[in-house]
Formats: sequence, structure tokens, C-alpha cells
Amino acid sequence: MKGQAGSSEAPVFRARRLVAHHEERIKAHPGHIFPLLCPIEEYKWLDGWECELVYSESGVVENNCVFREDLSAPFFFGSAGSTTWITTLQDHDSWRRHFVMISDAAVRKVEVSIEDGAGGTSLVRWAVVVTSLDQDGSKAFDDGLEERARVYLAFVGAALRHYCESGGVLPRSEFLHSLER
Repeated sequence: MKGQAGSSEAPVFRARRLVAHHEERIKAHPGHIFPLLCPIEEYKWLDGWECELVYSESGVVENNCVFREDLSAPFFFGSAGSTTWITTLQDHDSWRRHFVMISDAAVRKVEVSIEDGAGGTSLVRWAVVVTSLDQDGSKAFDDGLEERARVYLAFVGAALRHYCESGGVLPRSEFLHSLER
């Protein structure tokens, strides 16, 4: 293994890690929101969403579902690229879903949970752990990865809230323009 103690080779690469969180209060019951966190259902509410469902017995998200998309890599890493998602937890009873996302530059773990709130609202929480896999992935940390991760999570949260509360799709350009104000 490269860079082990006692090895004459110097380590070539040191992985970097970022942890990001986002919360969104949505006027909808968790039972309405939870099914929307699915690669097929996201066509309804996430502007620019396109995916390839690689494996799903049911045709929607389920434990061990695998799909690919090209939307998240530009947000996180500022460049085009495909990301493969694997659903690692699907818990309908507690409204929790976990994913592992693998791209060329990094691996990301995403945990989404929905808490039933007062007055017909829900609190949706995202936790994302990003770990670089190579020098390009590590370079993204120096080029504003933390801010891009924050924007990505805020966009997904705002888009989900907008759809649940209005039935419409929040245009990505409108969201990004609102950040500039």
C-alpha cells in the first residue's frame, strides 16, 4: 500500500473530507415527501434532473437501487461528470433514506431524514459527507467545494419545498439568481 509506515514511497495523495448539512421546513406530511426522494419521482420537482435507472426491481427507489445522473457533479465539482448512486438504507417507518454517490473525483454519502412537525409541516434534513478520491477531487476543496455543496443542498431543499407547497418546479436559474441578491 502506498505511503505505509516503513515504505520508501512518499504518499502521493491524501484524501480530504467535507461534511455539509441542510434543513428545510416544508408544509407537507412526511408520507407525501418521502416518496419524492426517488430518482424517478425527482423528474416531477427537480429542474434539470435526468437519470438512468441502472437497477431497481420495483422501478422506483428501493434498498440497493442503483442509478446514474449528471446534475450533481457540476454543482459539487464545477465540471461535468456522471455520478452513480446506490441506495443503502430505505426505512419507510422512520422516513429515512441513505445513498452512496460515486464519481471519478469523490465518494459522497447522503443521509436524508424527515421528521413530522407541528401544524402539518415536516423538517427534512440532509447530511452529506464528501471524500476525495484523487488529486482532482482534493483540488475541488480548494476551489470552493464547501460553498458549492451548500448551494446544491439549498437548491434541492428549496426545490422540494416549492413542489410540495405549490405543485410546480422551481427553475434552477431562478434559485441561483435569488442567491445573487
